[in-house]
Amino acid sequence: LIQTVLVQAENGHVPSMMQIADLYYWGNHGVPRNQPEAFRWFERAAATGLADAQFAAGNLLRKGEGVAQNTTAGLAYFRLAAAQNHTRALNGLGLAYMEGHGGLTPNATAACELFHRAAQQGTDADGLFNEAVCHLNGRGGAVEPDLARARQLLIAASNGFGHMHSRVFLGNMLLREEGGVRDVGVARQLLSSAAQRGTWGGVVRDGFELYMRGDHDGA
Repeated sequence: LIQTVLVQAENGHVPSMMQIADLYYWGNHGVPRNQPEAFRWFERAAATGLADAQFAAGNLLRKGEGVAQNTTAGLAYFRLAAAQNHTRALNGLGLAYMEGHGGLTPNATAACELFHRAAQQGTDADGLFNEAVCHLNGRGGAVEPDLARARQLLIAASNGFGHMHSRVFLGNMLLREEGGVRDVGVARQLLSSAAQRGTWGGVVRDGFELYMRGDHDGA
């Protein structure tokens, strides 16, 4: 099966390129983990204009996985994917503008516009959360503070995706009667669920990376 997919990828079949790239990146189904090969296949798929591949190649460049770290080149790929309204690319580019990464001049207005576009896609929680934060404090005049809008976005991220940061922010807004009526009961439920979940997603990812590097005790 793996050989068949590899042959199809070599013949220009883009879904097979993505499948092979994922296999090399994670090291699945008997394929040894090989991040340089993963990057090579993501970049080849990216050259066809596939937004998922452009984001993946940009992300590996940004992190220096399988290729020399180059944040500027990574963000160039993010721009290509963002032009196709790829949610994760929009969020990643927005964060780069917010924090001034990759040689970018910090620009909260551009960041919030990108977060808004990401939120409009409705495909993950990060865009909803990031736009909500823009509306919470105005980001230095980038947008008008709008607590009611921020609350709506946090509700969508919390209810639709179980986003933990959104639950924390929303719970605190409900306690403080920000953007709507106070609701101590729902606030308690949100904050309790967030406390129970903690930061396990990041912990699991760190453990996986340690394991793949051979540090089984650390994992």
